[in-house]
Amino acid sequence: MRKRGALVVLSLCLMLLVGTFAQAKIVLKAATVLTDAAVHTKAMHYFAELVAEKTNGEVEVIVYSGGQLGSERDYVEGLRLGTIEMAKTATAPLSRFVPEIDVLNLPYLFEGEDHLFDCLNSELGEALQKVLVDQGFRLVSWFYAGSRNVYNSRRPVNSPEDLRGMKIRVMESPIMVATLNAMGASAVPMAFGELYSAMQQGVVDGAENNPETILSQKHYEVTKYFTYTHHFYDVNAFLISESAFQRLPKNVQEVVLEAGKMAEDYERRLWAEAMAEAQSELEKRGMVFNEPDLTRFREAVQSIYDDEKLMGHIDKRLLELVRQ
Repeated sequence: MRKRGALVVLSLCLMLLVGTFAQAKIVLKAATVLTDAAVHTKAMHYFAELVAEKTNGEVEVIVYSGGQLGSERDYVEGLRLGTIEMAKTATAPLSRFVPEIDVLNLPYLFEGEDHLFDCLNSELGEALQKVLVDQGFRLVSWFYAGSRNVYNSRRPVNSPEDLRGMKIRVMESPIMVATLNAMGASAVPMAFGELYSAMQQGVVDGAENNPETILSQKHYEVTKYFTYTHHFYDVNAFLISESAFQRLPKNVQEVVLEAGKMAEDYERRLWAEAMAEAQSELEKRGMVFNEPDLTRFREAVQSIYDDEKLMGHIDKRLLELVRQ
């Protein structure tokens, strides 16, 4: 009888222990609008693998790709409210909640990707990370997204005049809207998830992005002409909600930030490889590429820097850090 009682007690103890370990597992949802074929999504999966490995399975990061959890604006709102733990977002929707981040979205500000990386690794990057934390976001990685360039279904673009009459999708950012309008187009703010069907149905004539995104999202099926305008050098933010970050044990916080840095380096290597292949593959699929003289495009957007309504929220100190 005593033996049976001891077995019952032991069984109950084991059940309690199993329940405790089951409850100890931490699950983090990480969202992106991009498909699993995209470089940024691959980097997020790599991050998830690193976190699982470094925590011995204590933490599971589940990547929800293809806009399963909504648009990037939804992600930013969710991160701030704490209803979603992690997300990858472009800086344009993020700037609606963190205006200072718009310094990264100014046209023809960065001289190239090396200049952008140097700025992100310097005082500018540190200042932006502090502002993000103050607003409820913690930076995990800066993901590079190449330069943004115009592509459309109607004709090659060699000058601002060629963009006249074209409806070009942009992200929901007043500066991005003003930039494409200044370059000659009619800018149409639109969620990324709606873009393919909008181009297919002729609601817009094209958009602005990079070859890798066009390839991974199959936009070559509904557009034909790609122009290297390089009007923005683009960076995306892979974020964790600050409230979710603070709930994590200290050792897990360290793992998240360490894995984030490793994922950042991994993403840049993948990006370089993908860009080397993307144009060639798109040309095979019928896209036509051109590289115009950008002098007149640069001149066209200078009015934005003189527009106090557009530039009033830009921290002049941050702008000077880029120009140093």
